Amino acid sequence: MDFFEKLTESFAKNSKEFADKAKDYAEVAKLHARINAANAKINDSLITLGKAYYDTHKNDSDTEFQSLFEEIRKAHQTIKKCQEEIQKIKNIKICEKCGKEVSADAIYCSHCGAKLQNSDYNAAKQTDEPDVDVEDVEVKENSEQSSQDTASDQSQPQQRTKICPSCGQELEEDAEYCTKCGSSMK
Repeated sequence: MDFFEKLTESFAKNSKEFADKAKDYAEVAKLHARINAANAKINDSLITLGKAYYDTHKNDSDTEFQSLFEEIRKAHQTIKKCQEEIQKIKNIKICEKCGKEVSADAIYCSHCGAKLQNSDYNAAKQTDEPDVDVEDVEVKENSEQSSQDTASDQSQPQQRTKICPSCGQELEEDAEYCTKCGSSMK
């Protein structure tokens, strides 16, 4: 019996040590989680602070962060030019009131009915060269995917349309307003 008592005693001792270690590891894991959460809050606050500082001082000419401000301005310009190029390629413009995409030749937004501003889109569309220098932007084109996308676009059925009762303009089936005269389609 002495052997079994020693074995039981040893097992109990090792089990208690194992339980204590597991409890310690669990506590350490909880503390690491709290540290990570606190670091995330710090990073979010720093981002908010940085944006607020930028918005407040972006027009200052004598700030010590002028070079960073210039990088941000250039990045914003690149984004704007790329977005304009996307709009040209897709033959769309963005409604300033609701932010939805509409046909480039629309006069009124088909989603909210707002009158759209005339843009120099048609003049820009007729130039052969894009007015954005995308060499600064690292983009890898997959020509095989592009040709597959084009082929799949051509195989899709034509979108259903409806006619505006006020002016006779052909509209997409889900248009809530006429893109030519602004009449409600409801």
